[in-house]
Amino acid sequence: MRESSRGFRAETALSPECNAEALSIESIQQAVAEAFEVRIDDLSGRRPTLQINNYPEQVRKARNAALYLCRELTKHNATRIAERFGRKPAVVKRAVESVRAIIDADVDLASRLVSAAQRLQADLSQRGEDDAALFTEQLAQDHRHK
Repeated sequence: MRESSRGFRAETALSPECNAEALSIESIQQAVAEAFEVRIDDLSGRRPTLQINNYPEQVRKARNAALYLCRELTKHNATRIAERFGRKPAVVKRAVESVRAIIDADVDLASRLVSAAQRLQADLSQRGEDDAALFTEQLAQDHRHK
């Protein structure tokens, strides 16, 4: 099981009854793009479309968060996830390690992950997956304990 130093475990946020296949890479990309206020195309593009303010850094952070959630919450391997983001599998592994290393200290990242989780829960609920509420509840609890 993948776990951060303080016990945050994204995959335990889903109940065992929740179908892991219900969460697609695309739905995670959409939820993260909305939570981080970036364009979904920028998550898989080579360079962000906007080169102003801190947008490129925001895209990098969002991409790492999306790669982390895809790896933790889906059954897809790093190769499959990397393909969907136009990256190499090593990039997925580095992103996951990076998010795990900072998730407990970066309040902004944690709150945006909770926001993405809420969007994913809403998406799953619309499709009849009501037990996904545990996902958001777990992320919110982990965020409050910081």
